[in-house]
Amino acid sequence: MSTTILCQVARAENPYYLEDVDMHIGSIEELCYYLQNHLPLVDLSFFSMHLLDWIEGELGAVRLAQTLHRILTEVPDPKLLDLILPVMQEAGWLNTEEEKAMREELRAIDEQPVAVRMKQKADMLVAYKKYTRAIRTYELILTMKQTEKLGSAFAGSVSHNMGVVYAKLFQMDEAASCMKKAYEQMHTGRVLHDYLFCVRCGEGKEAYEKLAEELGADQALRDTLDEEMKLVVSGAEPEDVDNTLRSWVQEYHRETGL
Repeated sequence: MSTTILCQVARAENPYYLEDVDMHIGSIEELCYYLQNHLPLVDLSFFSMHLLDWIEGELGAVRLAQTLHRILTEVPDPKLLDLILPVMQEAGWLNTEEEKAMREELRAIDEQPVAVRMKQKADMLVAYKKYTRAIRTYELILTMKQTEKLGSAFAGSVSHNMGVVYAKLFQMDEAASCMKKAYEQMHTGRVLHDYLFCVRCGEGKEAYEKLAEELGADQALRDTLDEEMKLVVSGAEPEDVDNTLRSWVQEYHRETGL
């Protein structure tokens, strides 16, 4: 972590392993930092008995562990707000205004549909290059009935982002398949660009040109794709391609808000 965290209590002799981001934490302050900055990765399952045992045994925060255990086992419908704030209060992590803002943020998260929260989780897993886990999460979202209720734009955004992950893995056939589904659901210029790019990389120029003609891609878009392909065929470093793919997601979020 680039941020310096001053620990107010002794560090744990045995750090706790956070599998999602491949990170070890050794204090309650580091736990608070993780919770505050990785909310999309935190759901009720995060507060496992293993974590509670670690909080009690390694950090010596017996009362906190008991509080969390009571909430998980006795409260009929526990919320993230009920679990995260006690941890931060134990560490004195937030001032009054910060705690107020955190309460509002957590209430908003708790009100979101599960599928939306899962997509946010998958997107953050991509940021940490946990591609296989991200793909599994995207696939699960697409099987949920709730996803259908959220509309074609949401389902298309999931397919699009899954396509980006496959492209990062240089699995262009799978990427193009995802982009095709996304374009059928959204019909936006951004998704058309990404779909054609994946076809060009995976199936070649002839297939790309045929598809571009069928879908009515204008010359400006084709010129943009030609410039991007020059980087690929010239043997650009993987990081350059990865940066291009990352920019897809950033532009896509700006254009769609999804």
